[in-house]
Amino acid sequence: MSSPFPLHRLVLFGLYGALAGFLIALLLGEFVWWLLAPSSPEGQAFVPSGPVLAHTPPPLPPPVPQLAITASPRVSVYPGGQNTVRVRLARAHFNAPVALQWTSSPPGLSATDLTIPADQTSGQVVVKAAADAPPGVYQLTATATDEGHVVSTTAKVEVTVVKIPPVGARLAVSVSPKIPVYQNSKNAFGVRVARGEFTGEIAIAFSSLPEGVIAPTVTIPADKTDATAELMAEGDVPTGVHKLMVTARGGPKGDLMTTAEARVEVLASPKLPLDLVFVLDCTGSMKKPLAGIRGTVPQFAKHLGKAQLDVRFGLVGFQDTTLGQRLRILRVNNDKLTTDFAQFGEAMGELRLGGGGGEGESSLDGLAEAADYPFREGAARVALLITDGGPKRIDGRMKSMDETVKYLREKKINQLHIVALPEHKKPFEPLWAGAKGNFFDLKEANAAESYDKLMAEVAKAISAAAPPPSVGKPPQAIAAPDPDLSSPDLVKPPTLPAGAEPDEPKLEQVITSGVSMVIPDTPEKPTEQPEPPKGYPVLALVGWASVVTSLVCLAVLLGQLTFLPGERPILGVAAVGYGMGVAVGLSAGAGGYLAFDLVGVPFLGRLTAASVFGLCVGVAVPCAEFLLRSPRALEPEADPRSPSTPPGLLEPEQERKADDPRLPDPPRPPEPARAPAPSPTKPLELDDDPLPLPVAVVNPAPVIKPNITAPKSTDGCPGCGRTIPGLPGERYCMLCDKTY
Repeated sequence: MSSPFPLHRLVLFGLYGALAGFLIALLLGEFVWWLLAPSSPEGQAFVPSGPVLAHTPPPLPPPVPQLAITASPRVSVYPGGQNTVRVRLARAHFNAPVALQWTSSPPGLSATDLTIPADQTSGQVVVKAAADAPPGVYQLTATATDEGHVVSTTAKVEVTVVKIPPVGARLAVSVSPKIPVYQNSKNAFGVRVARGEFTGEIAIAFSSLPEGVIAPTVTIPADKTDATAELMAEGDVPTGVHKLMVTARGGPKGDLMTTAEARVEVLASPKLPLDLVFVLDCTGSMKKPLAGIRGTVPQFAKHLGKAQLDVRFGLVGFQDTTLGQRLRILRVNNDKLTTDFAQFGEAMGELRLGGGGGEGESSLDGLAEAADYPFREGAARVALLITDGGPKRIDGRMKSMDETVKYLREKKINQLHIVALPEHKKPFEPLWAGAKGNFFDLKEANAAESYDKLMAEVAKAISAAAPPPSVGKPPQAIAAPDPDLSSPDLVKPPTLPAGAEPDEPKLEQVITSGVSMVIPDTPEKPTEQPEPPKGYPVLALVGWASVVTSLVCLAVLLGQLTFLPGERPILGVAAVGYGMGVAVGLSAGAGGYLAFDLVGVPFLGRLTAASVFGLCVGVAVPCAEFLLRSPRALEPEADPRSPSTPPGLLEPEQERKADDPRLPDPPRPPEPARAPAPSPTKPLELDDDPLPLPVAVVNPAPVIKPNITAPKSTDGCPGCGRTIPGLPGERYCMLCDKTY
């Protein structure tokens, strides 16, 4: 069953009404507005129709382009020098770049040309004087011209060529450009000064040196120009090139100062190669000393490295070779001597202690084995004996103390240091005849567990007894060059001030037709137009709205009768529909007009208001039909019952069908049984009266006339008669909302 109020009718009527309102406003409403409004639809100024009483002055001539320029009034310059001149300009009634060109009376004086862009009004010019320019006062002339050569003006600058004053006292210093120095060493370098117009002492100070490099201050006497400075570098100064700043101070009043710069190259100090072999007692009583000394190995190596010693460590462990206990050779990566001190300490911790015998240990055999180690060529050979027992008088390999001393000499052992108990010092003293060394108390270190202190003292003794590396003298520093007293920085005269800021340029006053007119003026205020009468806008708006409203209502009515075929609308429906549409349309349209009028687009506001008029009127018509059920419900219609059928005899389905023709037809009652036809064997006699047939009373279906004005077509809609293409049963009428 279709909806009693289909949405397509509401949309169709609304769109038709809005389009009608827009077209009527555009074609007729704007014409009425133009007739009644005080201004044109585009908002042109109101022109009164009466005579103009005030005298209107004649129009002014077009403005004349103007240009003015000013420059610094005066500037000073040395022969062979330069200075700055400032320029300013003002434009009127043109906007283009301005070019400045300069001319002067003396040939040795010139100024650079300048172009000031269109968006700028100032610039700077460099004035130069030739080296042979004679002192005096001269004049420079600047000519300013725009790029089209329409306007031109000039400005003058007074240039004074000033004689260069005497130079006076001056001081220069130089230093060796490159100074090499070894770590933990020192070197000498030269400093040289030059004096001008004064005599006296000059103090030389050094700065910007890295930490650990020192250069003491030196003083050059009044009768000298050279001095030798000394540079010292500590052992832990990083190698590389560093900057050295040299500052010289002196002069008649001590107020002169000058500087020079040099480079200091710190070189890695040559180290003495030193191979050290620990000769260690590995009997069971050495467990505590071994653990303490093992932990000091890395620090012990560091102490020796600071003393510029290139150290390698090795170890020979001994017990009692006379009892068949063999010597132990410690290897790191299969090497007897190593620089991997961390692994060396770990290997010491893996030594197994035990064994030994009576009457001392095999320390002499251990020293002989250490003397056989593969020492480097030119390296210092050091043996460090650590034991808590005395030596054997006759060892397994060394048969006596004298034989051991002789063997140490043959193997060129440089140092032999002994760490033992005090009671065994005397038996070991003969060994120092083969190699010099010191004795260190192991008993005291065991009691205080001060093995770090013990090994630091051993490292100090080894460093002190080591010979210096045979590297010769340090590289000699490059000699200092002669200072230059003619440097521009030393003979530079006092700086002359630049040109002063020029005055504000002023444009000329132009006289045209007896009227004084200043060109760089502000825009003139436009002539005020007389205001229109206040009643005009209201009258125009009412007239415009009345025409649009009435024509919109008429257009919607005609459209309903023309494009939406059917009976004319009932008076009540029309009054309600069009009345509601006009009332709502006027309110909404007025709001739309005021909204656009506030932003300065009254024309668009009027067209929007007209479209809203039509939309509201068009939408109100189907709304009224819906509210009042339908226009046909308000008119009397023919009773669908047959005149021969009294009211109340129709079935309920027939009554509903009569009230609403869109309902399906009610079911028909069954036809009564007919009399059997006469037998064909017996002809029907004319005299025989036939039996009367029963008459079935059938209520005729009500005939509902479609709401159309045109005759129906065979392919037309049964409701409105409109011809719609398509196959039977698939045609759809949008107006009647039916498929047939």
